[in-house]
Amino acid sequence: METRARGAGEVKQGFSHSRRSQKSGLKTFSFSAGRTLLPLRRVVWLLWPDAGVSSRTPSLFLKELLVLNLTAVDWLIMLLYFVFVLGIGFALKRYMKTSKDFFQAGRALPAWICGLAFISANLGAQEVIGMGASGAKYGLETAHFYGIGAIPAMIFVGIFMMPFYYGSKARSVPEFLRMRFDEKTRALNACSFAVMTVFSSGISMYAMARLIQALHVFDGLFYAMGWPQQGIFTFSIVLSAVIVLAYIFLGGLTSAIYNEGLQFFLIIAGFLPL
Repeated sequence: METRARGAGEVKQGFSHSRRSQKSGLKTFSFSAGRTLLPLRRVVWLLWPDAGVSSRTPSLFLKELLVLNLTAVDWLIMLLYFVFVLGIGFALKRYMKTSKDFFQAGRALPAWICGLAFISANLGAQEVIGMGASGAKYGLETAHFYGIGAIPAMIFVGIFMMPFYYGSKARSVPEFLRMRFDEKTRALNACSFAVMTVFSSGISMYAMARLIQALHVFDGLFYAMGWPQQGIFTFSIVLSAVIVLAYIFLGGLTSAIYNEGLQFFLIIAGFLPL
């Protein structure tokens, strides 16, 4: 009994510290007695000795601790965001009459929205999550990725290459290379770019799914539906892929650019508290 009382006091103290230190609504689970991490079943037994140690008790307790506190307002905001994103595609669908409209946005979009979309496209999961992690590990040296690698390349393309692309009326870089060289060059560039895009998009979707897992965004939904928690990772990837595919299929490049512009303002708004 003395051991139980002492252990319960330590666990409750850790629980209070965990609740006080939580930010952005995420409940953390880091109970420790000294340097030893207590197993979940023992934590449940210490806090609620009369609750039993059935196979369901730890999972219920863990759900209360780790699930992100999403209220009805949070889900409504996310729903409105997805409706707005898909609504852009539906609104632009009637303007997609030719391949030029679909692949080149009719060559009529203003430069400022294209610039915002270009910046937003370079602020995806790889940059926000990956570069943030690299910065925490290596420090300011991570900035050289853009300072030495990306920025000079962007300036070169914008000043020297864009006039050639725009003047040729090519719909893609591989098509421009076919016009400038031959079909073999186009095929090589198209295949290499497709492989790179698959890997790059896969990494971005993987990082996003891992983030959703870490924040336990869909834990409550899967628990309520009785679905296995292991499916959250796959569900996150499939859901994001379906949404992006839907608005691209509906509105083509125009829809992609306007949604990227929207993402730019959301990313900046997310960075403001930092």
